[in-house]
Parts: sequence; C-alpha cells; structure tokens
Amino acid sequence: MTRKDAEHMLTRIRAGEIQPYHTKHVRERLVSRDYMPHDILAIVQSHRHMSTPEWDEEHRGFKVELHGKCVSEGRETVLVVSLRVDGPCGFVTIMPEREFMKERAGRKK
Repeated sequence: MTRKDAEHMLTRIRAGEIQPYHTKHVRERLVSRDYMPHDILAIVQSHRHMSTPEWDEEHRGFKVELHGKCVSEGRETVLVVSLRVDGPCGFVTIMPEREFMKERAGRKK
C-alpha cells in the first residue's frame, strides 16, 4: 500500500464509506489517556502528518500513524490505524505524541 492508497482509504473513512472498528486496546486507551471518541475522528479529519504504510501482521493490515491534535484539549496526539483494501479497517491505539516518540526511541535501541 502506498501513501496515496492510504490517503484514499482515509478519505473513504472521513466520508463514512468505511466504518473502522475500535480495537479493545484503543477503547481502553481512550479512557486511560483521557481522550474522547470524537478525538479519533478529529485526527482522521485533520492530521498534519501520516507515516508510510507498513504491514502489521498482528492486525493483518497496513499500519499508518496519524499525527494531529485532539479536539478536547488540543494535545499533540498519534492515532495508529490499520488499513485494509479487502477487509475491515480499525483504530489500533491513541497516545500523546511525546509518549509515542519515547516508545519509538526505545524500540530502536
């Protein structure tokens, strides 16, 4: 999947043509990290950066990281989305961007 393909899928999600599922993990993180469900939609609508899609075996889709701001508090936030052309798409996790960057740096060591 290319960036262009991923953006097309996100456009379809924004238009309501695709209804992504919410993983158990993202539902838990919404609560534990003080996010609201509409924060997910806000980031899908107006993210400022999207990572290159990478295959994610666990979720059987192409994972993209959307960087944007949540509407409830304006926090810089990362939303991880699993995209599939021939199956369901899903929201995987949501976290403050600072926490995401710390986790990423820890994985690279």
